[in-house]
Amino acid sequence: MALDLIVAYLIVFAAFNLGRFESSDICLGALFILIYSLIKSKINNSPIKNGLEFKKIPLILSLILTALYWIYSADRLGGGMSSRLFVFCYGVLSLAGVFLLFYFAASKILDWTGSRPERTELEIPLLDEEGYGIRRFGVHRWLIFSGIIFACLLPLFINNFPGTMTVDSFDQLEQVTGVTPYVDHHPWAHTLLISLFYNMGRAISGSSYVGIATYVFAQMIIMSLSMGYVIECMTELGLSRRGQALMILGYLGYPYNLAYAITIWKDVIFAAMVLVFTMTVYRTYRSATYLRKQSVRDGVLFVVSGTFMCLLRHNGLYAFILTMAIMIIIDVRRKIKPQIRYNVLASALVLAVTFAFNGPIQSAFGVEKVDFAHNIPIPLQQVARVVHNHGDISPRDMEMIERINVSSYLVQHYEPGGADPTMQWVVYGDSEYLEAHKLEYLGLWIRLGFKNPHAYFDAYVDQTRGYYTTMYPEQTEYYGILPNNMGLAPQSPIPVKIRFKINEILNKLGGMLPVYGILYSPGACLQLVLLGIAIILNKRDQARGKLVVYVPVLTLVLTVLIATPLCADLRYAYPLVLGMPTLIAITLT
Repeated sequence: MALDLIVAYLIVFAAFNLGRFESSDICLGALFILIYSLIKSKINNSPIKNGLEFKKIPLILSLILTALYWIYSADRLGGGMSSRLFVFCYGVLSLAGVFLLFYFAASKILDWTGSRPERTELEIPLLDEEGYGIRRFGVHRWLIFSGIIFACLLPLFINNFPGTMTVDSFDQLEQVTGVTPYVDHHPWAHTLLISLFYNMGRAISGSSYVGIATYVFAQMIIMSLSMGYVIECMTELGLSRRGQALMILGYLGYPYNLAYAITIWKDVIFAAMVLVFTMTVYRTYRSATYLRKQSVRDGVLFVVSGTFMCLLRHNGLYAFILTMAIMIIIDVRRKIKPQIRYNVLASALVLAVTFAFNGPIQSAFGVEKVDFAHNIPIPLQQVARVVHNHGDISPRDMEMIERINVSSYLVQHYEPGGADPTMQWVVYGDSEYLEAHKLEYLGLWIRLGFKNPHAYFDAYVDQTRGYYTTMYPEQTEYYGILPNNMGLAPQSPIPVKIRFKINEILNKLGGMLPVYGILYSPGACLQLVLLGIAIILNKRDQARGKLVVYVPVLTLVLTVLIATPLCADLRYAYPLVLGMPTLIAITLT
């Protein structure tokens, strides 16, 4: 009984400290009684018997989540105390309560998912002997799913006609209209897509607004067809009508999915291609396992989605290469020679098209390369942190820093979660010298790291924590045409006051509702992926092949953690966020 009381109190203490409750708050007393009763409940299958009995998988998962929560809540752990001893005690007690809370929740979820009547991989073949699934692929169902999603996008499109445009959107539109030359800061392939539909609409109507709306309309169709496709793929595997409805709700229940579909960003179609690619990888893996062959549909979609994944974001190429390397290693270990040849040939085709397009074709059209500083935001942030903190820098290293630009700028303008000021410091300095002397400045970065490890660690965490902790994103969705130098303005037929109010409600919704707002956080989605992996590992061996479905999004998150310019911009992790309904459906079926 004493151990039960201690565990319940630690969890309540964590809620008290991290939630900033008053110690006399009656809700804490009610919470303590509730937690204690749940621990004692036989229905809860409590691990507290003659002591704490921890199971391996939920234990590891809870330790990881607790470590990430430590980063997330570091400024609150000390309880506002000034004494280091009290700060330490508050931190230890709070983290102990957080760990126990995560452990009990994870154990309950794993018990629930593990005890459900499970249709194993062998009982749900992806394809039958005729090359179809449990249900044949229904084009009519695919179009119905896609049509429902598209119909839900239309009201917001009309409310913000001709679409949403931000600084990045205007940057690309200026290239399309010839105001500025082509630059691959935003992938040229996406700029060409904008050019295709924009010029098509403008040629027909003579209006720039119709040109913009034509591209946005095409993007909405692509997004709807992509989401509808993965729902139909799951339907092939026996997904129920309830499951179909939940997947549709999963896509449409978050305003950012609606807002992104009408926003002219490279991230949107890129995320749709990653979604299709993820489903194709899963289907490819399963059909190779049980039929030793591939369908024509999967082969075509693998090449198409993989190619656009590589062309529509610079990090897509690295994620594709890493994903396929893992897939080929898996095939070699499974000794499935036809699948090895399939993956090697398909990957070679995707890479050949990508390198040809990004290399000689771009050069032939005079596409300029982005400034080198945009490729190294995190190392720049770490060096800038040392300068900003007046860290340990030798006169020789300071001279090298000043050779690029004045260091006083970094002292005054360094931002912990955004690399734009630091990159501008290079761009408006001597960026060509930095690029020409990469190895010398690599040595500078290494030397400063050895002398100032704490500053480097803090700079990295501040720059990336939005993608692995549950902090609310600093940038989510935008609505309408933002102020610009091109003279463009919203053309919505909806009265301004009504339009603004609708957009305001949608923009604030995630921050107003607890639990619901969790899926606004890219870091929370990553932690849900970790939970999904734990659920799969907790099942029988045949089901563990599902882990392959997480490879594309995890490799993309890895590339973001290596080179993100912003701490918590939802769109940089949008493939992960968009893919959550599909990942959850695959994990739980």
